[in-house]
Amino acid sequence: MAKTHTVLEVFIASPSDVSPEREVLTNVVSEFNVTWGDKHHVRLDIIKWETHSRPAFGKDAQDIINRQVGDVYDIFLGIMWGKFGTATTRAESGTEEEFQ
Repeated sequence: MAKTHTVLEVFIASPSDVSPEREVLTNVVSEFNVTWGDKHHVRLDIIKWETHSRPAFGKDAQDIINRQVGDVYDIFLGIMWGKFGTATTRAESGTEEEFQ
């Protein structure tokens, strides 16, 4: 029988020093979907540049990510630790630019 779920898209933004935490979050979301998703009729879908962008031409790498990922998601999750990220021509870091 077909199931109906609410799908919430979660965009993960962070500088490069939290790569392990990004992977942990991906695993936690996967476990949530398996453990709680059917019971509560909800599924979380992770959106991150690694899986939702591709090589293309643009002003710079962050511009390409911004255009391809867009801003149509339900939850913005920023992960920070020791770095703020690399400055772009539009913001102090790509993470800040994604947040804006």
